[in-house]
Amino acid sequence: MLEIRQLTQHCWYTNSEPDTDRPSLGYILSESGKAIVVDAGNSPMHYREFLAVLDQHHLPHPSFCLITHWHWDHTLGIPEVAAPVIASDKTQSHLKKMEQWTHEEIESFYEKEEFARAEYPSSDLISPKSADIVFTDKISINLDDLTVEAFHVDGPHSDDSTLIYIPKDGMVFAGDSSAGNFSLPNIAYDPHLLALYTDSVSKLNFNCFLHSHREPLDYAGTMRFLQEAKERGYYTF
Repeated sequence: MLEIRQLTQHCWYTNSEPDTDRPSLGYILSESGKAIVVDAGNSPMHYREFLAVLDQHHLPHPSFCLITHWHWDHTLGIPEVAAPVIASDKTQSHLKKMEQWTHEEIESFYEKEEFARAEYPSSDLISPKSADIVFTDKISINLDDLTVEAFHVDGPHSDDSTLIYIPKDGMVFAGDSSAGNFSLPNIAYDPHLLALYTDSVSKLNFNCFLHSHREPLDYAGTMRFLQEAKERGYYTF
């Protein structure tokens, strides 16, 4: 069951759901009432449930949607998003390719992805869509009294990883960027990319870091996780 929990003064997140590979969705609310959702979910159904949870808590619907990376579980909910969807140029490149999937390619994806079959009753419900607004390297969004920063970071999980940073709250929505590469055996880490990523994360002033499929960590816990990843060489759930 989808729930929403508050992390900081302006930031919330929904629980991830492992049975269907639903990631956490981030939610950022300014005191003026403008809001941002981080990622669009793995399906239109996922995003609709997210809006229903907002309604239950009398929270406003998002004014923008920020995408952390292109993977299907974070982006196939885009068709249901009424607000402008924002992504990096690297992410948009991937999304444009997904948007052009043929019927056969969708069928192939559906057959290979057990979590997609668990989420979608039929492959006919899958309809990839790209972003509305594209940025290069970084973008800053001012929600009147609150600044939200999004910027590309080199990392081990995906070539388009974007971190969402709210300086006022010391909050980082990281998507899956601290995970290994799922296309490699044992979800291995590229040591060079992990080192670059660790250096980038270490320079941020934060006290809450959310990986989309894990529980939130503080700064010390995040750096410990990344050090253990370096020593181990592969990702664990």
